[in-house]
Amino acid sequence: YWVSRAYYNKEKDRYEILHVLPPDEDAGIVNNSAYTNAAAKRNLELAIAALKNAGLNVPQKWREVASKMYIPFDDKSRRFIAYDGYNGRKTKQADTELLIYPLAYPMPDDVKQRTFDYYKQKTDPRGPAMTSSIHAIIAAELGRSDEAYKHFTESFQPFLRGEFLMFNEKRSKTYENMCFLTGCGGVLQSVIYGFAGLRIGNKPEGFNQILPELYIKPCMPKNWKKLTITNIYWRGKKYDLEILSDNKWVIRERG
Repeated sequence: YWVSRAYYNKEKDRYEILHVLPPDEDAGIVNNSAYTNAAAKRNLELAIAALKNAGLNVPQKWREVASKMYIPFDDKSRRFIAYDGYNGRKTKQADTELLIYPLAYPMPDDVKQRTFDYYKQKTDPRGPAMTSSIHAIIAAELGRSDEAYKHFTESFQPFLRGEFLMFNEKRSKTYENMCFLTGCGGVLQSVIYGFAGLRIGNKPEGFNQILPELYIKPCMPKNWKKLTITNIYWRGKKYDLEILSDNKWVIRERG
């Protein structure tokens, strides 16, 4: 699919993806969404790896599109650009910062910080529930525990409604799209992938391996004494993970 959607810009010797709706829904149809293009590149890389592992031939076109996929970037400010022609407008929800999490697109630490610090200020403070959880996870990855905790509380407190604390999609006092699972999932991810700092797959820079292809970089809130995650099912075995306030951790296999 991505090969068919990629347009080859002969003048610049690169592949582009045109006419897409980025994660920021308010942007409308744009060209070369940084997140969309990076996701397409990653999809192709994973497909290539899967074919190699299966001993199958990899189409040369897949390699070419993946290697020449254009990801908008500003060399002067050293941060990614949301899409062609982006002018700094407010965004409805997290968009370009999704390159950092969940996509884990490779980038130097300074680019990660600059991209996050720029775009977190661009998101609409009246936006839906998903953004603050993403910001909490990224802030935790950067080691900013106070900032991560602030975003964490903002990811659920403005959205709880009624005596049963139902999760609302919007910040308004109205009851709209109740039991909003996207928001609930974001809160859980803030704990598992933010404060606990778990990652799966290739080893991210600055993370420590706890099990094969499972890595950790905790960033505990200062007012939490301990975080325990039980029944982590990994490669046929179950584990319990315990993280203390000083970010020291221990993982135990369940009997």
